[in-house]
Amino acid sequence: MSSDVIIDDYQDDIMHDEPVQIPMYVENTRNASSISRDHHSALAQSAYKDLCFSCRIGDYDTAESIITSTPDLDINMVDEWNYTPLILASLCGHKNVVQMLLSRGAVCDRDTLQGARCIYGALNDEIRDILISFDISKKDAVQPFASHLISLLNPLNELRYNDIVLSSDTEFYLNRFVLALRGDLFRKYLAKDGQWATSTEVVVPKSFSSTILKCIVDYIYVKTDTLPLNNSQIQRYLFEACNEFQLDELKSSMETVLSEPDRRLQAKARHQMEYNIVKTAQEDLERFVDEVLLKSKIEVPLDVKSDTDFDDFEPSRFISDDMKRQVLESETFADILLAVVDTDSMKVVFYPVHKAIVARSEYFETMFKSDLFAMTVPDPPAITKGDTQIIKRHELLPEHIPVVRMFMSTLGQEVADIVISHLYRDYVHAIPPELTVDVLYAADELYLDRLKRMCAVNLTSRFAQFSWNEYVSCESIYGVDIYDFMRIAWATRCDRIEHHISQMLAHNLASIVADEEKKEKLIELIKESAHRIKEREDVDTIELVDDIRYYITKKYGGNPDWQVMDPVERDNEIIDSLLTYIGLDA
Repeated sequence: MSSDVIIDDYQDDIMHDEPVQIPMYVENTRNASSISRDHHSALAQSAYKDLCFSCRIGDYDTAESIITSTPDLDINMVDEWNYTPLILASLCGHKNVVQMLLSRGAVCDRDTLQGARCIYGALNDEIRDILISFDISKKDAVQPFASHLISLLNPLNELRYNDIVLSSDTEFYLNRFVLALRGDLFRKYLAKDGQWATSTEVVVPKSFSSTILKCIVDYIYVKTDTLPLNNSQIQRYLFEACNEFQLDELKSSMETVLSEPDRRLQAKARHQMEYNIVKTAQEDLERFVDEVLLKSKIEVPLDVKSDTDFDDFEPSRFISDDMKRQVLESETFADILLAVVDTDSMKVVFYPVHKAIVARSEYFETMFKSDLFAMTVPDPPAITKGDTQIIKRHELLPEHIPVVRMFMSTLGQEVADIVISHLYRDYVHAIPPELTVDVLYAADELYLDRLKRMCAVNLTSRFAQFSWNEYVSCESIYGVDIYDFMRIAWATRCDRIEHHISQMLAHNLASIVADEEKKEKLIELIKESAHRIKEREDVDTIELVDDIRYYITKKYGGNPDWQVMDPVERDNEIIDSLLTYIGLDA
């Protein structure tokens, strides 16, 4: 079959199909003070309280993690004192939190009471200027999720891996899996028995101009700045195209914006439309991951000796060409298999995924760009369009599907599920406590800083009071004690955990040294901290000791009683005696 398809009977086919109902995610755009909180789940309510507290104290990592991991959280909701998280961050002077909230959808409209409170109550002029000058059209554009999808349209992106061309009088180089997950009609035509299944180039009817097709493509890839909200003639043709391509959300969202009577309300509605489009795309990817990708993973039992070294294990020999053909014929449209050696179930698990998405990891991005990777996988069949290669997916053979080990360590498939979910939709609903350390190691290995921060927040938020009970319960919850947590923080270069554990040690120092076993563990940890400095001199400080001293002072610093110096001196004398015992000076 020719790679070119002219869709002459395209419209007739669509008219005979049952209409597809696309779920809408239209949120209330009323003033924040009038938004009802009754519909929010208990989880979202709890998360909202934690978000407000994080915004007050300027805890950027926790605030971002809460927003990322709670999809139904309305960050423009007000608390019992009529404060929004943005107002709290503005009043308390936390510029980085203010910028993050604005980029994640927080609204600041100076024409409303809440907006005026936010702007004119800002702690300093710098924050006030940020609030005044912030362009709501920038909303969500800086989110890693949206920016990565948009980057797949950038011709300068080396890792787009396009495998289909849609053209009218202009050609658009696209990804089958993105089209399939963003539109039911596209999924139908790209399916194994669909009209586009064996086509690399699809020519749409001449009635679809390049302008209209570009609007549709941009919507699919969550790029909303090209939507023709000021051109009624283009709007009419775009609405017709939305009907034919069954893109109900795009049409409905634009109609909502255009129905507003004045520019100010239109700007608010556009802001909401952009948010909804990104959120819907995340929902589409969530369904795709849960219902297609994770259900398509291949599990192969391991038959190995008990003394096998899994660190040097080669999983590619456990998958057959027939299994790879199943991947090529599946609805995943995958172009790479990530392999995980799961020693708990004694299986090798293969995940059919997309290089264009997993390249969000700096580790995989570097791998895919390397000459070594190019030499290990034969060039796929492709057509060349200028400087761009379009892969002929229907001609791919098993040898064109590379197998790459996801982790060099033996982290199991539960960890892999979480990492893949994060790569595709930029958040995970919850990281189980027993898996948090493993996910942290995985995120560090794959250079996923955002996931690392989520793990760090997950770990530290359970020990927020620095109490002795929290100190003791750490091992029963996470399987490692406080001292091993510090070693994990060092190994993964996670400052948040490192400082949190130092504070925990400072708050419980007297109780620790009263227990001989715990005292010895602390001494060993101090030694390890000292040895982390290469060629340490006698006058060099020890980072762990410095941090503990700092948090001892901070622990008592807020007490107006001048006798408070006694416990400070007592705790510092404990540190000095430990250093003398070890034979160190710091």
